[in-house]
Formats: sequence, C-alpha cells, structure tokens
Amino acid sequence: EAGPEALEAVKHARGLIYGSLSGRSAHNAGQLRTLLRGPGPVRFFDANLRPPFADPARILELAGPADVLKLNHEEAGQLSAWIETGDISGPPPTRPADISAACALLAEATGTPRICVTRGADGAALWDRGQFVTASSPRVTVRDTVGAGDAFMAGMVLGLTRGLDPRQVLENACRIGAFVASQAGATPALPAEAARFFSQ
Repeated sequence: EAGPEALEAVKHARGLIYGSLSGRSAHNAGQLRTLLRGPGPVRFFDANLRPPFADPARILELAGPADVLKLNHEEAGQLSAWIETGDISGPPPTRPADISAACALLAEATGTPRICVTRGADGAALWDRGQFVTASSPRVTVRDTVGAGDAFMAGMVLGLTRGLDPRQVLENACRIGAFVASQAGATPALPAEAARFFSQ
C-alpha cells in the first residue's frame, strides 16, 4: 500500500527506483501511480522486457514519469523497433551512434530526459538530453550475474543524485556491477573503495 508514510518517505528521498515488473497486477500498478504522482526525488525506471510481462506499450507508459530510464541494449533495440514498426524483433544496437539514436527515439516517445543502456561486458552508455557518453566495463571472470544489474543501478542512482560527471557515474556503476558479477551470490561484501562510495 502506498500509504501516507510511504508518500512522505518518497517526498524526502533523493531517488526513487521503480521497475516494470512492479506493475504486474492492477493493484500494484495503482499503488505505483500513487507514489509517482506526488512531488519528490529523481525517478529511476528499470525496464524489463521479460515474457510474459513484455508489453512495450506498458513499459513506455511507465517510463513517462521517469527522469532516468535504464534498460539493456537488447531492450533498447526491441523498444525502439516497436516504436518505429510495432514489432519488438529489432536487433540490439551495438555501435555508439546506433545506441545514441535508439536513446533519442526512446526519449522522444516517453519524454524521459536521460536514458542509460547497459551493454554487459562492453560497459554502458548514458544519453542525457542529447549528450552521449560511454564507459567500458572492467574485465572480470564472471561467477554469478545475479545482482550485478542491481549493483550497477545502485551506483548510477548514487552518482546521478549526487550530481557527479556522467562519465564518472557510468564508470563507477560499471565497476560495481562487474565486481558483483565476479563474486558468488547477489550481495557480496564490497571492496573498500566501493564501500566508501556507497557510504558517503
């Protein structure tokens, strides 16, 4: 329930993260709309095109209230193809110019000013009102990918809500995501540098 305490907490927070999977039921979707309606923090939307919850129209609708949309390069290709053709079978963009073009299309369709595209071992990209930056990911031996995307998201949220340089934000987020992927389990103890970053 998005009651008074939840609304008050959101109002005073620096960031609010919500995902497309959180709106799977009519009840949850209604509570999410309540949380997004009022004043508050920077809103981060984590899109997930996961069958059977892969409705492009619903995901684009949920992206509307967001200040930052985060998705992977396959989802960026699928959603941008759907906007242009009504079909989600588009190939993922791989070249920076193609990723930037997909982001611009998504931003125009949703009104979201910043789009972050994760690219797995190739790092990530951030489109910010037409400005486009990329960052590479550290090379690691992958042990367990569970939690890596959430760790990346946490690094991005902290960096953007603190007003850090976009490239620095991406580099930090990629380092944290890569570290988690190199460990067993979704919530490993962070190295000292990352722990300091999160505790500031």
